[in-house]
Amino acid sequence: MTDDLQRDQSDEQTLPSRRIVLRSAIALSLVGALGVRQAIAHDDNDDDHEGEGSDDSGHSGDDHDDDEHEHGIPPGTTPVSGVTSITIVDERFDPPSVIIDPGQTLTWTNQDHDAHSATSAIFDTGILGPGQSGNVTFTQPGAYPYQCVVHPEMKGVVIVRGSATPVASPVFASPAAGASTAVKIVDFAFDPSTLSIASGTTVTWTNEGQAPHTVNGESLDSGTIMPGGNFSFTFDKPGSIDYACAFHPQMTATIEIG
Repeated sequence: MTDDLQRDQSDEQTLPSRRIVLRSAIALSLVGALGVRQAIAHDDNDDDHEGEGSDDSGHSGDDHDDDEHEHGIPPGTTPVSGVTSITIVDERFDPPSVIIDPGQTLTWTNQDHDAHSATSAIFDTGILGPGQSGNVTFTQPGAYPYQCVVHPEMKGVVIVRGSATPVASPVFASPAAGASTAVKIVDFAFDPSTLSIASGTTVTWTNEGQAPHTVNGESLDSGTIMPGGNFSFTFDKPGSIDYACAFHPQMTATIEIG
């Protein structure tokens, strides 16, 4: 009897302890669940702010690169002024970008082991072998990107200060039938670029530039005209003929035959 009474008293004393333990376990479970919810909310918050820290203006730091490409300046370079010569070495132009004044002449010197050129839409040194040099005089303000035709990854730019001057009106010539007239090939242009002639007139093109050129158009095929060379053709049918240089397609001109 006494033993039963003692067990009952022991159970009564243990019951509150068990209740405390149970309550603690429930509390810990709630805390754990709350922690998981907070962790999930924190992750969601991180996702919402992912990518923050960039410029509020929406720029990604490429403004400088845009400025470089505005004038065809090779990325990572700064135009250099006061330069009269450019060295071709290690398959690059040194310096790659320059600023000059109208009327200034630049000299490209090939100090590399391979052949190179400095070629743009309006100027061309021609192919320069090791040790050779090429000169170009710039008369019109503007930005003139160029590259090597042998190694197109070699790029540079010439920036000529000042405002562009007006271009003279095309020259028209009207010789009598059976006469002859001349067209100069100079500074990567045909001069005059527009010519009016009578049927039966012979036109002679003379290459006064430093690079080879051609005269190609309807019924026209001069082949390569080297510096100092010429090509003649007699026009005996009325009409209009457009022609260009096969080496420099930007060189175009027109002949009106009456």
